[in-house]
Amino acid sequence: MLRGYRFDLVLDLQGSIESSVISMMCNAKYRLIPSFINNGVERFSTKINTDFISKQRVESYLDVVRFLGYSGNKINFGWNFSDEELMYVDEFLKEHGIIKGDRYIVMAIGTTWDTKNYPVVHWAKIVNYLYEKDICVVIIGGMNENKYIEELDKIISKDRYVNLVGLTDLRQMAIVISRSTVVVSGDSGPMHMAYSLGRFVIALMGPTDPVQFGPYGNKNKIIRVNHECRGCQLTVCPFGRDCLFDINPCDVIKELQIILESGGIRV
Repeated sequence: MLRGYRFDLVLDLQGSIESSVISMMCNAKYRLIPSFINNGVERFSTKINTDFISKQRVESYLDVVRFLGYSGNKINFGWNFSDEELMYVDEFLKEHGIIKGDRYIVMAIGTTWDTKNYPVVHWAKIVNYLYEKDICVVIIGGMNENKYIEELDKIISKDRYVNLVGLTDLRQMAIVISRSTVVVSGDSGPMHMAYSLGRFVIALMGPTDPVQFGPYGNKNKIIRVNHECRGCQLTVCPFGRDCLFDINPCDVIKELQIILESGGIRV
């Protein structure tokens, strides 16, 4: 089916084997990829040089577009929501006790790697602190993150936060994020969504490099573990370490206090 469209050019910024196969199926004359892609089938595409070691991935992706002649600096992440979508989420939040205009903090407590997960016991301490300060916490995520909610509920009462895990689709989640004051997250999809939506991000990072994979922009806060092996890019720790455990919840709370006192900062 894809071959029938006769594309002139395909940009494969993902670089997975699956995306490379799809790229080849398009039967385009030119296939361009960033130079960091090394999936075994990249030889069938043209690599565009980018200093990916010292650049955030957004910039590496832009290098591919710049190769084609783009010279602008303004980035539009392309979020546009219809009035119906906005009204639906406003009503959805209202059903969970949040009125439009209320201030709340979003937490994304799960990631796709165990090594990138912040311990639930630490999340509990942060939620408890904010609850005592009468600050609403909204926890988001996909259905897979329900296991962390179950663990959290063994530590603190359910009435201390609003649980939206598994209850929104991607665009609804984006609107929830866009209404927030700040987003606290590990290296996850919601973290990247947050900065693309202009939200201030507190990113908790261990096995991934914050230069390449942290929140885009210089107005966010990255709290990073102090291990010598940080940035290892491993999904399983060979030392059996709970990577992010050494990030003290008090340090996260301190950053939240600064942001809340300023009323929230847009990127």
